[in-house]
This record gives sequence, structure tokens and C-alpha cells, in this order.
Amino acid sequence: MVSFTVVIACVDKHIKLMEQTLESIEKYTIKPDKVIVSMSPRYLDLNLHDESRRLEGKFPFLKCLVQDKVTGVGGNYNKCFEDEYVDTDYVTIWGADDFYHPQYFEILNHIIMKHDPSILTHSYDLHMATEAEKNPSLAFNFDVFKKISLDKIRTYNNFFLIKEQQDISRFYSGEYMKFHKSKKEIALHYGMQTLKTHIVKENNFKVGPQYDWKSDTLYLLDAYKKYRDMIYIDEILIQYMPSRSYA
Repeated sequence: MVSFTVVIACVDKHIKLMEQTLESIEKYTIKPDKVIVSMSPRYLDLNLHDESRRLEGKFPFLKCLVQDKVTGVGGNYNKCFEDEYVDTDYVTIWGADDFYHPQYFEILNHIIMKHDPSILTHSYDLHMATEAEKNPSLAFNFDVFKKISLDKIRTYNNFFLIKEQQDISRFYSGEYMKFHKSKKEIALHYGMQTLKTHIVKENNFKVGPQYDWKSDTLYLLDAYKKYRDMIYIDEILIQYMPSRSYA
């Protein structure tokens, strides 16, 4: 069995949303070994140290780190990556305001045991967010996900990059395009990645206002270019909810 640490960058206004996701972990088929969240102030007048103590008391697997100043998403993740906090086989990067498939770690474990990749990514579907906005009862609801058969999961590991606007490249795959009958880029979420722990020890997120909106994309691209060992899981494993804000 593979061990996992989840790291979350959480701006103050997303704490309540993140708490719903933390509650849902109880129903996962395989649970992560620990969750580390770095919380930062920005929008609300909250005492984040009080919030930290409350959440750690509620969730025994949780470690909360508090930033005492406005901190970008990269700074929050980098804090989580520090040596004293992460000691599992893999690290999974999550957003604070999204919701995840109950088979998430069952699927990751299955793929890792078969292929031992350095990096794993997966699909997402904006249609889920649109439907949840129309019908709030669908938000943070396991019913939006289908049950996934492990032996039927499609994966890809043959990629090429095409540079697009803002000097950001996107992932493409000939096999993916053939299967989906599309010339479009792979529908992967650049902010939801699972990496061998040594990668997050060796590489930090870029920080600063010029990177806040693209730091997760750059992190995945840089890691792929450096390690060249990535598997894309062609399954929708998150209910991605656009936050329209930066952590």
C-alpha cells in the first residue's frame, strides 16, 4: 500500500468549504495518511490560530499551518513541503474549495502499484461546476461521481507540449486525441497533482503576484520537464469549483 500526504493551500474564505471535503474523507475507499493545510488571511477577520486548533481537534489526520500575512498559493504550498511535515511516499496537491471522488486514493494506489510513476495527473469537468451552480444540492455531493472500475481505467504517458499564450505550454497526446476524436489538449487539471515526495522536497512553487494565477501550471510543467515520468488518468476525480480568487 502506498502512503499519501495531501497538501492544501487555503485562503480564509475557503475554510468552511475545505471542512466539507475533510469531512468526506471518512467515506473514502482508501484514506490519505495525513492532510497538511496552510491557511492564510485575506478576506475575513478570522483568528486563524483558533481555526487551526478547532480543525485539528475535529480531524486527527490534519496538521494546520498558519500564515500571519497574505500569502500566495505558492507560498502556502511551499510551507507544506517543508521537511518536518511530509514523510509519505507521495504528496497530493489539492485546492481548498473543491470536492474529490471517494475512490481517489484507491485509484492512485492502483496506478502507482502497476507503474510507479513520479507524477500523476487526472481529468476534470467544468460541466460539474456549472450543474452545481444551477443546483446547489449537487455541490460537495458524492452522487456527482460514477463508480470507477480499476481494470477499465484509461491512462496515457506519451505527451508532447505546445506553447500557447502567456508563455505557458499545454499537454497533448496522440493516443488521447485518437481515443477522444479530438485535436484538443488533454483535459487535465494543472492544480491537482500527485508527486513522489522527493520532488516536492527538491522543487518549490514560484512565488510572487506575477505567478499567483499560474504557479500550479508552471509547477507541473517544470516537474514534467525535469523528471519526464508522468501518467495521466483519464477519469474525472474532482468536482472542480472555480474560486475566482487566489490563495
